[in-house]
Amino acid sequence: MLIAALATGDWEALNVASEERLHQRPRSRLFPQMFDFFDAARGAGAFCAYLSGGGSTILALTPPERAEEVRDALSAAADGFGIGGRPFVAEPCLSGATVLDDADPWTQP
Repeated sequence: MLIAALATGDWEALNVASEERLHQRPRSRLFPQMFDFFDAARGAGAFCAYLSGGGSTILALTPPERAEEVRDALSAAADGFGIGGRPFVAEPCLSGATVLDDADPWTQP
């Protein structure tokens, strides 16, 4: 569902697809403000927001014109809860995996 939503631009389905129902509720016991962060991101214009991996990163997918507003909403939510963090806007890399340094890591000091 997630891949189909991304491929077709079905942003409503993307929000549903990002609801990780198996792990979100148990993780919210350790991070009770998690759903408030998701709401803040969506309220500022994000298509969806979710906890990345086991935490502590929250990822919000947004239209480009709302990215700064979503970042600021997440920052304000963190400040409101007294939680530190470093919100930033990232852009997807559409070229796939890229070799940045071809030095052999096994021979480097």
